[in-house]
Amino acid sequence: MDIALLERLDLPTLEKACRALFDQMGFAAKSTGTGSMPGIGDVIVLYGKANNAPFALLQCAIAGARVDVIQLTQVKNSMAKLGLASGYLMTVGTIGWGVREFAVANKINLIDGAKFVELISNLPESGRQLIREALTPGGAAKSAEESTRSVRPAGAGGPPTCAKCGATMRLEVKMKGPYETGKYWQCPHAGCGYIIAYL
Repeated sequence: MDIALLERLDLPTLEKACRALFDQMGFAAKSTGTGSMPGIGDVIVLYGKANNAPFALLQCAIAGARVDVIQLTQVKNSMAKLGLASGYLMTVGTIGWGVREFAVANKINLIDGAKFVELISNLPESGRQLIREALTPGGAAKSAEESTRSVRPAGAGGPPTCAKCGATMRLEVKMKGPYETGKYWQCPHAGCGYIIAYL
């Protein structure tokens, strides 16, 4: 993954990749259906998977979209309206210093293309694979074996079945790092490592 790839993405695909990234970091993303502007997506609220509590606001902006203090003011206002103390604005374009200073003062975390690539590269291979699938139009094509495999979803009584390799997943609890929100299911196979939310 590189910045050149991100710069070619349309808004729905970039939002899908952002959702996949935050999903791997332990957050569920739910759209509010508001806040969309040319090149800038809807306001999304991130919820902690462990407690289903709202955590932060997220908006995505494609390359060429104008990210300025006016846009950040709208992010700040959305945060206040939703009662959220912090927010994230993921943008592929450049960010000026005045915008950065305003963001810091208002607890808005700016994620530029380079930081987005870095966050993805810090994920386990299974997480990076999910992001690659999100960046593929229509997601990754499933093999005939995968499409016919019986998969037990999380919350269906007992451990879920891995959607990638079919193994019985195990419950993991992390108190530090990107999964400090608590519990998640992980495939025990070293070559797979697929992760889903604990439900």
